[in-house]
Amino acid sequence: MTGVECVDGLSAHDFSPERTGIDEVYVVVPARNEEATIAASLAAIDRSVRALGDEAPPVRVIVVLDRCTDGTAELARASGAECVVSTIGRVGGARRVGIEHALAASVRRGDTPLDRIWIANTDADSTVPVTWLLHHLHRARSGCDALVGIVSPRAEDLTSGELVVWKARHSFGRDHEHVFGANLGVRASAYEAVGGFENIATGEDVRLVEALDASGANVHRGQTQPVHTSGRRLGRAPEGFADYLSTLDDVACDSR
Repeated sequence: MTGVECVDGLSAHDFSPERTGIDEVYVVVPARNEEATIAASLAAIDRSVRALGDEAPPVRVIVVLDRCTDGTAELARASGAECVVSTIGRVGGARRVGIEHALAASVRRGDTPLDRIWIANTDADSTVPVTWLLHHLHRARSGCDALVGIVSPRAEDLTSGELVVWKARHSFGRDHEHVFGANLGVRASAYEAVGGFENIATGEDVRLVEALDASGANVHRGQTQPVHTSGRRLGRAPEGFADYLSTLDDVACDSR
């Protein structure tokens, strides 16, 4: 792991299947007309995969091409990602399709128990830090069933006033209640036990975490390793993250 800072002082050897209890990792990325950002998103994921080192479990990167009409598919395939085509048009359904596709291959082989598969979720307009998957596997190694990670909108996409409001609303303490599909990991056994992502347009990430909490799963609220997200105001999901960011400007203006 030359040039990469380990998580919590652990070395690459600590992220082997024997140490983490994870034999396979899926990274699932729903995408709908994201040709402007998909290449950077997948390049960041690739850096995070390489940072795991040679002893880490294999990682499959799965892009769900959900009703794409631009060049997203070509860019995703050129990156080497595994691509699945979806006509659902809802982010919850797209995430579900990607995970079902990945799990189906493991079930056919029949050699990997669900509790030894980790599903890391992010978005096609987001870039993960190089230590992102290290952080996820560290939490799996500690016995967590899910990691509710944090995000940070790219500072250049927000005004100074919006950035102040964002930071005031998102201190990300130990018991923070924020949930972001762009940084959410879950053990496959826990995911399946609660029925997985719902096929809905918005809030599938929150609903999944609520179900995990209710089931008694060991859910960790992350405080570090933020995924950088787009600060765009025209999003793909109704009442989703882009719409939420639009409210920051209203609050910033009211405080002037």
